[in-house]
Formats: sequence, structure tokens, C-alpha cells
Amino acid sequence: MGDNFAKSIAFTLSCRTGYGSISDEHLDTVINTILAEFSETGYKRMTGFLKERGFVLQQNRIRQAMRRVNPEGVCSRARAKITLHKYKKLPSC
Repeated sequence: MGDNFAKSIAFTLSCRTGYGSISDEHLDTVINTILAEFSETGYKRMTGFLKERGFVLQQNRIRQAMRRVNPEGVCSRARAKITLHKYKKLPSC
């Protein structure tokens, strides 16, 4: 048990990564670069793009940065109407 326990502790500790300590200005620059290529990117997709580039950040920081960098885009996505699929009613038996 001792050896497996030590390995599991080491694995758990090595898998935990802290959040990045990137400055707001640098974060804004990175987000601007991503938005230049993918203009309709939302919070979730932006989180993926940032992780792909090696930045692990809190969602709150990403949201705040996106509001600073592209407030019009954030508002337009928030106001976008989501249309739901309308199903046909089946005839009663």
C-alpha cells in the first residue's frame, strides 16, 4: 500500500496546476489576437483557445477581459435569440 499510495499522492500533486499569473494587459492582448482570427468567440471557446496557448485562468478573469476588449461582441451574443426546434404533434390514437 505504501508504494501505490506514494505514487497516487505524487500523481495528484503533479496534476494540480495553479492558475496563471498573467497581467490584465497581456491577457487583453492575447484575447485581441484570438478575436482577430475568431471574431464570434464566446467565453467557453475562448477558455479553450487560451488553454491551447498554455494559459490556465479563472473563468471570471476571462469574462472580465472579454468585456474590456470586446464589449459590443459580448452584448450581441447575450442578446442573440435562441430559436428552439418546434416539434410536430403526433396524431392521437
